[in-house]
Amino acid sequence: MGIIRNQSIKSTIILYIGVLVGVFNLLWLFPKFLSPAEIGLTGVLVDAASLFMPFVLMGSTSVFMRFYAHYKHTSNPQDAQTFTTFLFFIPLLGYALFCLFFVFFKNEISHLFVEKSPLFIHYIWYVVPLCLFLVYYSVLENYGRIIHEVAMVTAIRDVGIRLATVIVVLLYFGSYIGIDAFVFWSVALFGLAVVVLAVYFRWLGHLRLSVAFSILDNTALKQMARFAAFVFLGSMGSMLVAKIDSLMIAKYVGLEQNGVYRIAFYIGLVIEMPRRALTQVSGPMIAEHIKFNDWDWIKRIYHKISINQLIVGLLFFLTIWCNIDTLFALMPNGSVYATGKYVVLFIAIAKLFDMATSINEEIIAYSEYYHYALAVMLLLVGLTVLTNLWLIPIYGIVGSAMATA
Repeated sequence: MGIIRNQSIKSTIILYIGVLVGVFNLLWLFPKFLSPAEIGLTGVLVDAASLFMPFVLMGSTSVFMRFYAHYKHTSNPQDAQTFTTFLFFIPLLGYALFCLFFVFFKNEISHLFVEKSPLFIHYIWYVVPLCLFLVYYSVLENYGRIIHEVAMVTAIRDVGIRLATVIVVLLYFGSYIGIDAFVFWSVALFGLAVVVLAVYFRWLGHLRLSVAFSILDNTALKQMARFAAFVFLGSMGSMLVAKIDSLMIAKYVGLEQNGVYRIAFYIGLVIEMPRRALTQVSGPMIAEHIKFNDWDWIKRIYHKISINQLIVGLLFFLTIWCNIDTLFALMPNGSVYATGKYVVLFIAIAKLFDMATSINEEIIAYSEYYHYALAVMLLLVGLTVLTNLWLIPIYGIVGSAMATA
């Protein structure tokens, strides 16, 4: 519990520094200097790229988290380095397949958004490099969790990228760069984050790769392949659930309403930050304790995290909702974004429930019962898509938030 406590405290502090920067960006900087359509554009590019991430990763990060403990405790210290090498090279195969898919089906994808979001079509090719950047940041993020360097991962993602975004937005507003350069640098920042994090891990002496196929026997490969197949399908479902709302709003309502939705969604998302810090730190330790069947420890940690997160989550929920009208009143162009008031409510309720149920997802994912999560996730995907199709035409962005909740 000590490592989890120390790492999660550091990560939480950095997360909330990032939240402050994010609040400044989304509640003041973006509404003042960008149009709702421009906010929606950058958000949809990220969401579209994120949607393809599980396809590119092919379950590699979850395989790494689940099986790393086995190679960490062998007699040969290079086994862990070799296993890590596979984590970095497997996504290249998935990315090559993704690029082929995107080239062949680009017109069909574009056709879905041409009526309501033509600006997205103009910059749709940026999805390709952005997907690569997001994939390898995810790979490095999972590596950081294994070596207990979560704080730096969080700092670059939640503080560094957001601070750099401030500079890009101000340059665009001051007419020092045009819309093309604005979109380019908004995407390039993610690539820069990957380079900085990789250099940092290398500087610490952790990121040392080597190849030795002998460590992967047929039994291990079969176990990993089976686990990866389930994780791949589950991850695709999870990403669909997380991103389908934004893409469906862009398709059926347009980029302007997507911009309003993103602002409101972020406000509701704030209460989830402690959970993000805890799961980043606790995941590798849960996998290791499951390997040694230490279920008493897992039960204790589950209960402690659940209770603490529920208390903190309720505090943040009440603080946000009791002051929501004042918050929109203080925003530049707040009357435009106040239409997303009930988006905040439904997203906050969803995140509060997720916090109250603690680290259940991580426990199931790294246990022998991981295949049950796939069945539940497939059911959830169907439910999410159908409720979005049903509720968006009736209630607009609030209907999408209801579907997500």
